[in-house]
Amino acid sequence: MRHIHGLYKTEKNKRKKFAIDIAGSWDEMQPGQFGAAIFCLQVTTKADPERIKLSLLALLFEKHWPILAGVTDEEKYILKEELTKFFFETEPPLKNLYPKLKLKTADLIPADLDLSNIGFGEWCFLDTYMSFFYRSQGDEEWLDKMIATVYRPTDPEANINSPNYTGDLREPFNENLIPGRVKLITGLKRNEKMAIFQWISIALKHAKDARPFVFPEPVKELDEHGNPVPVTLAEEAQSDGSWSDIYSDLIGPKFGTSMELKHTNAFFVLDYLNKEQRQWTEFKANNKA
Repeated sequence: MRHIHGLYKTEKNKRKKFAIDIAGSWDEMQPGQFGAAIFCLQVTTKADPERIKLSLLALLFEKHWPILAGVTDEEKYILKEELTKFFFETEPPLKNLYPKLKLKTADLIPADLDLSNIGFGEWCFLDTYMSFFYRSQGDEEWLDKMIATVYRPTDPEANINSPNYTGDLREPFNENLIPGRVKLITGLKRNEKMAIFQWISIALKHAKDARPFVFPEPVKELDEHGNPVPVTLAEEAQSDGSWSDIYSDLIGPKFGTSMELKHTNAFFVLDYLNKEQRQWTEFKANNKA
């Protein structure tokens, strides 16, 4: 934690001393702060950079907001520049702060930390909901559906010592059960949902970064000065092809029926798609030579 102290002006226009501790790294943030910071950095990237920094500073101060409101503009600028550096200079860690959701009628457990035990059908729904979340600038409906997709009840027949263990203790994925489970998820507090959002968003990013031929970097647009124009994740999502089309194309000899494909490990399918796209890219490059 970073300890800061100084003077601020109260609402009654009196000068008062303060000495507080502020998170100085991703690991020191509270769950709700963590998720809100990821949202701010990933979804609101078209906003003025200084406004984004100010929003992050306000997030760090949180319950100490009267202090932030009572310092001078110069002091606020210094705090903004110094305290928000780690957001831009370090990568957020991959962590799930909620390894179990204890809800009124059921306990739900999540997918593996890196999502490596989800099926391809689950991936398609999860990534599609994330795309809609970005496009809507944070509509909670899509966040609820994301959480309802990766958090499910424990499968009573799953046993880590069984020769038939699939690597997943959750009940099998069934997209038809998502709407009913969303009704349970809506009762979670906003900061709890945002904490789960940061885990899902970072895990999805890591999975995509490892497969650059399926998820290539978007072509950078340049402004009149030749500088790259920022591309939001919402815009990236809009440029992605439909998972339903890809899913339909994969049904057949390689991955079997729709039901078989749905439960095939998502990373196995994504690795196959990455290999196919890499080979196609190399083929086109060689034929141009």
